[in-house]
Amino acid sequence: KKSRGYKYAETDNDDKLYRYANFCDVNCGQSWKEESQNDGYSYSSPVGKFLPNELGLCDMSGNVWEWCNDRYSKNYYQECANKGVVRNPQGPDKGSYRVGRSGSWNSSARHCRSAYRSGWNPDSRDYDVGFRLAHS
Repeated sequence: KKSRGYKYAETDNDDKLYRYANFCDVNCGQSWKEESQNDGYSYSSPVGKFLPNELGLCDMSGNVWEWCNDRYSKNYYQECANKGVVRNPQGPDKGSYRVGRSGSWNSSARHCRSAYRSGWNPDSRDYDVGFRLAHS
């Protein structure tokens, strides 16, 4: 299956995101919470509680930040695009920071996209960071 290029999982509409992702909504205690949405969870959610994305995959947005193997550099994707590399750049050859993607229950809705990248030291630990397992 090919992606239709939605901004979020199965939608471009921010108001429908709570159906696909666990993020900081009315249940969250942060100032950046989305008070107009309610995914039903104050913290992380059990597996399979949200609708699947366009590829049939559940739990790919929000809940916990996803650790990735890619090295992080703030402008790396733009630098690659300027060189004509547009398919899955892996990050710079050197650097200690790694990529985190897709937001968490403690982040704003705008972070709940695989295209949103953040960088952390691999020694970092936090209550809203983890990884995603694939199961068929």
